[in-house]
Amino acid sequence: MFVIPYVWLCSVVSQDKILLSYKFLSVILTAHVWFDIFLLKVLKVAPLWPEGSLVGGMGNPSSFAFACNFCLIYLLFIQNSMAQKFKFFMISSLVIGVVLSNALFMILIMGAIFCFGILFSKGLLRKLIVFSILALMCLLLIEYVILKGGFLANKLYAVLGNFGLSESEASSDSVSLRVEIFNQVLDFINQRGGGFIWGQFNNLSYYAVDSQYITYFLSFGLIGFGAFLTLLVVMLLRAVFISTQYKNFVIIALGIFILTFFNNRILDYFPIGYLFISLAALISKENSQKELV
Repeated sequence: MFVIPYVWLCSVVSQDKILLSYKFLSVILTAHVWFDIFLLKVLKVAPLWPEGSLVGGMGNPSSFAFACNFCLIYLLFIQNSMAQKFKFFMISSLVIGVVLSNALFMILIMGAIFCFGILFSKGLLRKLIVFSILALMCLLLIEYVILKGGFLANKLYAVLGNFGLSESEASSDSVSLRVEIFNQVLDFINQRGGGFIWGQFNNLSYYAVDSQYITYFLSFGLIGFGAFLTLLVVMLLRAVFISTQYKNFVIIALGIFILTFFNNRILDYFPIGYLFISLAALISKENSQKELV
């Protein structure tokens, strides 16, 4: 299923068209953040997610936050033609969207993105802009985690507790379910014996857990999992060795995919699958002379 759109993107759609789709997505997500805030905070409409997390109509908070992070990378490392004030507004809005998603791992990923943004930004003004947005993110986290507590705070303390770094008795279903995943992998290997080569855990054709890697391993066995890892390695090698204007963008964007695959089945949620295959197509293209949008 991934091959068909990948071939189309490589053969028909030029680089600037792929990047233009990222621009449209950035605008849509920016509008969606404020639309959701208006619904939840002003009109007091019941949230789609039990904890009041923003999901942006994407199935779960993590996929929404991931899309926001992907667009943040695009805005920081690719987009240069947009008015600076509007660009700053969009980046700030996406930061708010990620924080209000309550997706802890995506918030940590966002912090890493801005650290890379400061490192690779050219000029003092750009560094100050990126740093100011990073400061905004830190203030939002202090507000929601330390001062207000609640769902995100419990998740953070639950993670720290699993590593023996917190004495808090806070618990989180999200964290405990991800810890249980590793027990499921051991059960799979013990039950199937040599059958783990082919997959099909508990006679299910697709065994979905909160990890892309483990989902593919449990569902498709060592062969399918190995093919997926091979794809990622090939993409990473091509991203590292290409010499284009968007090299930093593709490396960092692919990096957040690789990290997110550890604790989320992110490709199962629209539009993340499109972002992945379009990024693969972008990496595969050799012509670096196209005008970036």
